[in-house]
Amino acid sequence: MPYCGFVLGFILTTCASAVQEPRDSSWVVLEPTTFSSTGGISLTKLDDDSLLVSAPTQLPDRATYTVIAHTDLKGITGFRLDVLPEQSLPASGPGGGPGGGFVLSEFRIQSSPKREAESGTPVALRRPCADFSACGWPAASMLDGKDETGWATMPRSGQPQAAVFETRKPLGSERGLTLIFTLRHHSPQPRHIIGRFRLSATDRSAPSDEILSPRQREIDGAIRRAVTFLKSAGMPADREELILWTFMHAGVPESDPVFQELFRKILDSPPERTYNVALRAMIFEQLDRVQYQGRIWQCAQFLVDNQCANGQWSYGESTDAARTVPALDARRPVATPGGSVKVRIARKRPVARTRAGPPEGDNSNSQYAALGLRACADAGIVVPQETLARAAQGWTESAFAKEKSSTGEAKGWNYKDRRRDPQDPYPAMTAGGVGSLIIYEHLRGRDWKKNPVLRAGLNWLGTHVVWDPPDYYAFYALERVGVLTGVDTIGKHEWYSEGARFLLEQQLPDGSWQPRPDWKVADTCFAILFLRRATRTLLDVPTMDGK
Repeated sequence: MPYCGFVLGFILTTCASAVQEPRDSSWVVLEPTTFSSTGGISLTKLDDDSLLVSAPTQLPDRATYTVIAHTDLKGITGFRLDVLPEQSLPASGPGGGPGGGFVLSEFRIQSSPKREAESGTPVALRRPCADFSACGWPAASMLDGKDETGWATMPRSGQPQAAVFETRKPLGSERGLTLIFTLRHHSPQPRHIIGRFRLSATDRSAPSDEILSPRQREIDGAIRRAVTFLKSAGMPADREELILWTFMHAGVPESDPVFQELFRKILDSPPERTYNVALRAMIFEQLDRVQYQGRIWQCAQFLVDNQCANGQWSYGESTDAARTVPALDARRPVATPGGSVKVRIARKRPVARTRAGPPEGDNSNSQYAALGLRACADAGIVVPQETLARAAQGWTESAFAKEKSSTGEAKGWNYKDRRRDPQDPYPAMTAGGVGSLIIYEHLRGRDWKKNPVLRAGLNWLGTHVVWDPPDYYAFYALERVGVLTGVDTIGKHEWYSEGARFLLEQQLPDGSWQPRPDWKVADTCFAILFLRRATRTLLDVPTMDGK
């Protein structure tokens, strides 16, 4: 399972003893009174009130745990899930997947005043966080209602980890409380099931702060201030998709009036520019790739029809084939008995090129076209192999400036190519080139690690990563490289820790980044997307019915 293999020591560090022994803190361990599992798994209660799966070498691909506990604790403000190492698990756990990995898709709680209750009222949870999360698998995914997402902690095999959830209002009564926990493991990763775990509750204020480091709270605060700035800065017409994409990753709810206003504008406007159409496809796919599959198909048609002869994209123009949204018979998401949502796509939808694009484009538009095409493919749109191959060839042919680095040949990209642009390669376009080639190799079913031009681009980045003077557009491109490759360092640079530290230092008093007025909104968006590590890993490929 190719998780991002690194931890930001200054962001997500909690001592192992605190994770393993909540009895020594303000957490009250909940004693399971009843527990069961689907998938033929048996659970055994240990002396520390943790639960251990039986026969860990024979785990099923999917499983849902149900745990019932009674507590007399009043004013409950939070719950804690500890996943614990166990020698009988692969790599000592805490999961049953290869290397001890797990993916917890959903975490739900019901409460009832009845001592023998088997069901109850759903408990509203907020501020999910963990002492460590693999890139692309954050604790927040346990509350998003999607089986294909979830919380994961690889590569931290054999180590205790913890996730904390706050309640929206205190729980408890004089008669005590029965709690029914549901832990759902239904990700695309087979056997990625928690092998040993323990549940606790607390009545302390702001329990999430115990697990969040001061630096992480600083990042969260910076993002909140940045969102406030964006909402007050007006909504430039050419930035609407970028702002909405940023809101989605900054935690702005869909019910927010500004979110709704932006979304309505996007729904009411036709696809006209490459940047915006690519981001639009990403937005629709992230929101609901079933409901908006027709819209995503429309975006794919625009991108395919606007590809240039040399494989690049320019700013693009309207295409007749993408003027209307097709009426597709995609099924709506269906709620499962466990309360989560299993998003399915009725069938794949092909898109075909209907016209020739201009002769040449640029690498800036092209890197966003790659992001848009990936979102389309994830939504079940079948992009022509010719389009993908021509795009990959365009990036391959526009790389230049051979250099020698300690890791081998180095090449980079500028805005266009050496023939049409005399400028030397620079980080924004080189990171865009590396990220785009990874996407195209992935969509074509190839191992990106074997692409020599891609490796040369990584070598170039390794010796040219710079933070000051800031280029926030480049920061977001560099974030994509870090997440898609799953590396913690690019060259000698710990890309996230260095970038996050720099961004916190550079944020302006009004919550924005970049003193240039015409770029303030866009650069603030790019900074947030970097801090949120907004790119999905290559592992995040949605489940689809192949009909």
